[in-house]
Amino acid sequence: EFRRVLFRSSGGTLIAGNSSVNLTCDAQGTIITRAWTKGGQPLSPNDRTTFSAENRTLSISPVESGDNGQYTCTVNNPVSSAHETHTLVVNCEYF
Repeated sequence: EFRRVLFRSSGGTLIAGNSSVNLTCDAQGTIITRAWTKGGQPLSPNDRTTFSAENRTLSISPVESGDNGQYTCTVNNPVSSAHETHTLVVNCEYF
């Protein structure tokens, strides 16, 4: 059974078109699967979004303004499920 989900962001101020971010999802207990969603919709890899082995880390490079929002990692094993949500804030820089 999971006691808590540990969610880490590589953090710092994110600037659209310039910055990258890594979101890492761990939990205490045996993890069988991890799933990532943004605003309730499943995330898929694309030219800017990649996942590490076993979906532990979600990487977005570079971030864009559309990446703003709530990212949820859900971890599952045969006896329990747990999730944690992180709000990503991307700033637009105007010159």
